[in-house]
Amino acid sequence: SRPFAISPFIFGMMYGDVGHGSLLLMAGAWLVQNAESLRFSQPVLFSARYLVLSLGIFATFAGFMYNDFFSIGLQLFPSGFVDKDGNGQFTPTYDVTNSGGPGPYPFGLDWAWVGASNELLYVNSLKMKLSVLFGVAQMIVGLLLRWSNALYEKNMTDFIFECIPMMIFMLCFFGWMDVMILYKWTHPIDNAPNIINSLICMAMGQQDNNPLWDGSVELAQTLMKFTVLSVPIMLLPKPFILLFQHKAEQKKSKGEGHQLLRDEEEGVVEGAHGGHGHGEEFEFGE
Repeated sequence: SRPFAISPFIFGMMYGDVGHGSLLLMAGAWLVQNAESLRFSQPVLFSARYLVLSLGIFATFAGFMYNDFFSIGLQLFPSGFVDKDGNGQFTPTYDVTNSGGPGPYPFGLDWAWVGASNELLYVNSLKMKLSVLFGVAQMIVGLLLRWSNALYEKNMTDFIFECIPMMIFMLCFFGWMDVMILYKWTHPIDNAPNIINSLICMAMGQQDNNPLWDGSVELAQTLMKFTVLSVPIMLLPKPFILLFQHKAEQKKSKGEGHQLLRDEEEGVVEGAHGGHGHGEEFEFGE
């Protein structure tokens, strides 16, 4: 199911540690290996065996990505930083401008960051931005599932007045935030903007003096206009459309009830189905 497919990976991002993840992975492997002996004695563990295994797999993977083994950095590859003078000031040996020189650490976080004075600031920022990227991706997947449900049920009211404006809101605001994160990671900027400040300027209509590139501020303002316009479209039309449909259904039911009454007076016997739903009231809260 969808929660089973997504939750272990999100858990791994939160719990990422090679040591702790390996313990969880071994516990999950043991549960899978001894599943039959637990089928009736421990039915809860039997049902959760593959979930525990997948949690361990993703927690271990994220631990390698964070290069964290019980808070110890694993020196799996040569570091991209070197302390030339031996004074604790590390300088990069790779091409920080991404202009064709030597690349950075091959996989995950460079172990040179472990114990650095700014380790907490850097690692927390990295994990927060990763969480934002995958969180927005998860929400977009949820919206796509909502699109598929609306199309499958042929519900054009939901598709036009919910699905489309929801996607516009998501992409124009949160999608733009993801673009800012990825652009800052892949493009060296002399005076890089603060993402939170840029989003505040975008939402408040203020001038951002630190653009990502020439024209990015104007693009952000345009996206904010689409974001604002999508809100009333998402909230207002659908309740009134449902109210109109409800009144039309009531009118139709009332007409069928009068026709049935005339038929009974003329001696025609029919099933008592004409008054179904006649007294129901429409509530906007639903």
